Amino acid sequence: MSLRPHHPGTVEIMTAFSGEVENIPHDSLPPEQQFVMLTRHGIETNDVSQAEKFVPVVKIKIFSHDENGRLVDPQDAKSIRILEYDKDNKLIRSTTMRR
Repeated sequence: MSLRPHHPGTVEIMTAFSGEVENIPHDSLPPEQQFVMLTRHGIETNDVSQAEKFVPVVKIKIFSHDENGRLVDPQDAKSIRILEYDKDNKLIRSTTMRR
């Protein structure tokens, strides 16, 4: 396992429905949310001991939609999409949750 790279320090979280932006210290998040961790074969892992590369997550955008695809409060959402970006604003992970 290689050492984790330096994290820029904060993660910006933007909620699309409200437009709210919050900056939180990266170390207040668990490692699997601070970094996208990759094995030596480039496969994502949540196991820190298996990770060879750590890509810092510096921005998270959260989109919450109703059944018609309209933005709604996350509490009322039928689906939530989370987009995570690196320091160069490159999309590094996308997660969709459905209810």
